[in-house]
Amino acid sequence: MSAMCETLADALTPDELPLRSALADCGWQTDGQRSWRLSTRHGDALLSEAGDRDSWRQYRLVGGAVPKPACNLVLHDNYHLFGPAKLVVRAGGPPVCRLDVPDGLEKSSAGLPWGDHGLDALDAYAAWAEAVSACATGDYGQDRPASLPDESVADELQRAGWSTSWDDGLLHVHVQLPGVYRQLAIEHRPPVGVKLATELVRLDGLDDQCVEAMLVLAAEANARLPLVRMAIEDGTEGGALRAEVGFGRRLIAGALLAAALDAVETAVAMTARELEALCDPELARLVLAAAAARDSH
Repeated sequence: MSAMCETLADALTPDELPLRSALADCGWQTDGQRSWRLSTRHGDALLSEAGDRDSWRQYRLVGGAVPKPACNLVLHDNYHLFGPAKLVVRAGGPPVCRLDVPDGLEKSSAGLPWGDHGLDALDAYAAWAEAVSACATGDYGQDRPASLPDESVADELQRAGWSTSWDDGLLHVHVQLPGVYRQLAIEHRPPVGVKLATELVRLDGLDDQCVEAMLVLAAEANARLPLVRMAIEDGTEGGALRAEVGFGRRLIAGALLAAALDAVETAVAMTARELEALCDPELARLVLAAAAARDSH
């Protein structure tokens, strides 16, 4: 048994060792083939590797309390999804729940110079495993307070190169790119926890074809971009299309927050101008025609 464990450890990357340990601490059982199982009151949940992409590893989560949405409800359901998971539509198959983990996560005090701001000094892998476990069990820990930054965190982010402000009780990060500006906020949305999010475009009052074309683009970006998920916010007529990263109950500082900031900024850079352009009904019709032609092959 000892020799088998040593062989398995030798086959793992340095990042996979703490991830396996964190999952084990949350009750996950591994089968030795890069997949883990967790017993829940909703049935067994299975977490398995879904491949590597550049400096990211992808995992798929099924069973337990993970929702089973229809393809046309994925972006709506993403808004209500707990933690760093996202629902993704696959070509020729049902939606899947995917989790993306950047390589090289460090302790929560590394990557960004947080200092002592009352944030949980929790290892990023442990915090990630905790959030994934809550997504699988449906136990979101609402009886415990959420971990949010205080005003001094804005100063720390500024020293890391981000433009920030503290407004209306929320920490905002300002992203200014050629031809586009968006304001990101670290917010707490019970019961699904802490999010880093920004509004990309409002959907109310638009031509139906424009909205449909926007959702086609958003679904593609949702599947292609790591970590960040596209989601439709509830609460207003038509809603708003958002780019967001969920953390669960805890704001996971350090390298994972840095990755989340980069991921949302990339989503803004890749989609904001295009979504605004699709307010033109003629352009929207062309996009829908191209998508229909692609899907027919």
